[in-house]
This record gives sequence, C-alpha cells and structure tokens, in this order.
Amino acid sequence: MTQFIPPKSNRPVVLGVCGASGQIYARWVLKILVEELGISTRVIISNAAKKIIPDELGSENLFEGLPAERIVVEEETNMESELASGSVPTAGMILCPCSLNTLAAVASGISDNLIKRAAQVHLKQRRKLIIAVREMPVGTIDLENMLRLSQAGAVVTPISPPFYHHPVTIDDLAKFTAQKIVQLLIDFDGGIQYAPH
Repeated sequence: MTQFIPPKSNRPVVLGVCGASGQIYARWVLKILVEELGISTRVIISNAAKKIIPDELGSENLFEGLPAERIVVEEETNMESELASGSVPTAGMILCPCSLNTLAAVASGISDNLIKRAAQVHLKQRRKLIIAVREMPVGTIDLENMLRLSQAGAVVTPISPPFYHHPVTIDDLAKFTAQKIVQLLIDFDGGIQYAPH
C-alpha cells in the first residue's frame, strides 16, 4: 500500500500519451495524479495512441470514471496551445508510454506536434521531464537518444514492472509501476514525499 503526501504546488502536470503499447500505464499515471494527488493534469494524446487505447483498454476513453474537473485534454496538432510556450508554469511533464519515435524526436529537438513541443519546453526551461519508455528491445541509436536526453536533464525510465510486491493482477503491476513513475516527478520538489508501507 502506498500513501502520497499531497503536493503544495497548484501547477498542473502535463501528461503526453504516445503511440506505444502500455496504455494501461498512462491510465494509472493519470488516475494517481488526479485522484490520489488531486493534481490538475493537461493530457495530450497522440493520434497513434488514440488507435491503441481501445485495443488495450477496451474503451476509447482514457478518462473514464476520473474527475473531469481536474483534466484538460489538448490536441497534439494544436501548436497554438499555451503548453507550446515556456511562459506557462507547470509542475513537470511525463511521457507515458513513450514510443522510441517520440524519444528520438525529442532527443533531436524536433517539435512537430504538441507532445514533442511541450517536452522541448520542459527541457529548455529545466523543468521536470520524465520519459517512460515502454518499447523493447532498444538498439544503439535508442540508447544514444536516452543518454542525450538524460544529459539534457530528463529522467529516462524504462517501464519495467517489479514483482517483489507480489502482484496478483495486471492492474497490480501497472499501478505499482505508475506510482514509481509519478514518484520520479514529485520527488524532485523535496517537499513531496512518496511513502510505501
């Protein structure tokens, strides 16, 4: 069982959902942010992810049952969104699941959609950027892209579920992994603690 100490900041978190398998992780990250932590979340879902979500979750709605007042959905094609500007304060950004294609684009400074542009904004503003890579295996170019992003200030974490908590269901695995991803974001502040017990 885990307990989150609610954050003091009322700045929103940005969640970029890319077109990799592992949409269950995005669902749990969002659920933890808006339900357990009460954090307003700006969600950008790629067009590729929109095709994968119903296949993996059985529903096209990533937000089903979650408090709608804490979620703002952005279109990945909307480059006029305020998230494309560094003047809009946020509490950080999570890319989950992050495809190797998006990883490569962000590492190369390509900003041809809102997910990539928002990630670039977080990097150049030295804000928290967590990149949860789901794909496997990874090649030399992918590893070089991860290194480049790590050196630029991002935290790159492969989505690798552990088993020491004795999971019984797939949701047990996904929730625990999502908690670890969120922990990487909120622990940067120092005043927000993740307390497993």
